[in-house]
Amino acid sequence: MSNSEKMHTLQYNNAVFKKALKYVKENLSACGQEVLIWNHSGILKEGHIRTAAHMLEDNLIGNPLEITKQIVIDLALGQLVETSLIESSDPTEE
Repeated sequence: MSNSEKMHTLQYNNAVFKKALKYVKENLSACGQEVLIWNHSGILKEGHIRTAAHMLEDNLIGNPLEITKQIVIDLALGQLVETSLIESSDPTEE
């Protein structure tokens, strides 16, 4: 199962995901900067991504840091193109 599939499975089933998603949204600029630094240096320091990943740790199978990174990337790209699949992919919310 890919990180994206794990993220969407978690999204449908877990209020914890919504809490982490809200946290990332509120800190998206800082999270985006952390992702860029992480991708460039290979080092992820303490910060918003680790905080959000910690929220998810006990609620998913897989690497919570990578899942959180995917959430940040999706939200940031969503802002760029003025949409986000992470918010519109839950069929129960339509």
